[in-house]
Amino acid sequence: MKKFLVLCLIVIIGIATFALFNSALFESSPPTIHSKNEIYWNYKDPLKIKITDDSGIQNYRVYMNSSKETLLLDSVNPEGTPKEVEIEIDPPKNTMFMQEDGIEIEIVATDSSLFFGNSTSLKIQAKVDTKRPQIEVIAHSYKITKGGAAFVVFRAIDDNLSNIVIKNGQDEFVPVYFADDGYYAALLNWNIKSEGFSAQIFAKDKAGNVSSAIIPFYRQNKKYRESTIKVDDSFLEGKVSSLIQEVGERELQSFNSLAERLTYINQKVRGENESNILRIGQAYDTGLVNPQNFRLTAFYPLRNGAAVAGFGDHRFFSYNNEIISESYHLGIDFASVKQAPIVITNGGVVTFAGFNGIYGNMVLIHHGMGLMSLYAHMTQIDIKEGDRLEAGTTIGKTGLTGLVLGDHLHFGITIQGLESNTAEWLDKRWLQDNIFRVIENANKLIQSRTR
Repeated sequence: MKKFLVLCLIVIIGIATFALFNSALFESSPPTIHSKNEIYWNYKDPLKIKITDDSGIQNYRVYMNSSKETLLLDSVNPEGTPKEVEIEIDPPKNTMFMQEDGIEIEIVATDSSLFFGNSTSLKIQAKVDTKRPQIEVIAHSYKITKGGAAFVVFRAIDDNLSNIVIKNGQDEFVPVYFADDGYYAALLNWNIKSEGFSAQIFAKDKAGNVSSAIIPFYRQNKKYRESTIKVDDSFLEGKVSSLIQEVGERELQSFNSLAERLTYINQKVRGENESNILRIGQAYDTGLVNPQNFRLTAFYPLRNGAAVAGFGDHRFFSYNNEIISESYHLGIDFASVKQAPIVITNGGVVTFAGFNGIYGNMVLIHHGMGLMSLYAHMTQIDIKEGDRLEAGTTIGKTGLTGLVLGDHLHFGITIQGLESNTAEWLDKRWLQDNIFRVIENANKLIQSRTR
């Protein structure tokens, strides 16, 4: 019995010893200093650098090295030996350091493992950059209408340029390369759901310096049509319920009322479908076309088709004399004969071809510069994602798929996934005045500078 107890004690001690030596206290890995070896610093914002270690951080020291001097900035023993600390290194106030084009930050960290602790160090080369990018607007559309689009060409220059974006007060647009020496171009729109609009270009460099420039569009407000659509039980039990089953996210029995079914389809599912379009639009191929030669024919999506619903209609759905849902119609509906062939006016690359909820069977075609044409409610799709299509290609047939009552084509235009006033893109004169002339003027100015 005594031998057995001794054996048990030895086993317990062995297990405890094994566990102890495999614990964080005996870990042999040094702390990790999370930073690149080369960074940019604008001398305005503090540098933030994180240190982590499983056993906890016992001490860290921060040095600043110039070509002539080494300075100890900080030596800290964090309270409670945390597993993670974030260091903030303020810009130097020493004149010698401020005159340097680049300085070296050295961080030495020691963890809390037993005995002497594990140590590591990292030398970070910080290139000093205090200059903001330069932005110059070269050419732009004269005006932009609420819900509609515009074009801009501009120049952004910085030795360490990192990011350029155009903001309209609600949405963001990424420009494309236009010409050498820092010239860029972009299509953008005024969101129909936004009352205000202010287009600004923002350029940021690797050091975090930011510049902005206003694009001086003349802003023209536009009031769109509002309508009330009465729905009845047959519509809710028929088309709406059928679409819920096709979407396949919920069972019909999970809804408390017929009205709730419409709210679900017209708001939740519609939102998911629009998010899908946005995701595809934002992932566009920036190199599909040369912006300096960007040309389109005015879209004519359905031969001999009549427009039966316009862009921007604000629709309110009434059931038993009560408004239960609302949405915007973000395209133009064209009707012809049943299952009419859909022939595209402009060539491009198919970025989506499939089922998209309330849009039914839908096709998206990218024509360049983030501009995509959208074809919805199709009964038949004859092309596939990735196909490169020529103008005049038949892509399928009109139909009744999605949230729709009669056979027709819903045709839309998106700019980086955001819906734009479709009617503008059917207008040859609008295209010439607002897109192509801007490109021509920009090309002339750039060419005059390079002579």
